[in-house]
Amino acid sequence: MEKPAPDEADEVLPYDAQAVPAEFATTLRRSVLARAMSALRPGPLGVRLHRVSFDYGGRPVLDEIDLTVPAGQTLALVGVSGAGKSTCTHLLARFRDPSRGAVQLLPGDGDPVDLRHLSDAELRRAVAVVGQDTVPRD
Repeated sequence: MEKPAPDEADEVLPYDAQAVPAEFATTLRRSVLARAMSALRPGPLGVRLHRVSFDYGGRPVLDEIDLTVPAGQTLALVGVSGAGKSTCTHLLARFRDPSRGAVQLLPGDGDPVDLRHLSDAELRRAVAVVGQDTVPRD
């Protein structure tokens, strides 16, 4: 029996779930995605870039980045122009997706949740980005 084509839900399936018959694979993926989409509970969240790579038009900017920021921690990204600071922010806001790896939110009492498995509304409730050129208004 031929395995179903991989999709982005495959990375959240447990290892032995990869061996399920093809007719059950789509149902299993939907079930896993439904759980992931409802897994984000209110409360503090951490952030993890897990083996993230990204390039702009073939020019690598991030290569296999691993970064974990626990809930409640503050992190400053510093570096030269073009080092990938804004790219990390854009990935966290899901303005773009990584070419490899996963950007995840880390609930205090649960498993990491890949941003690709959240609805836009859920992501926007959890993540806000203030750009470096933003002018505050009253």
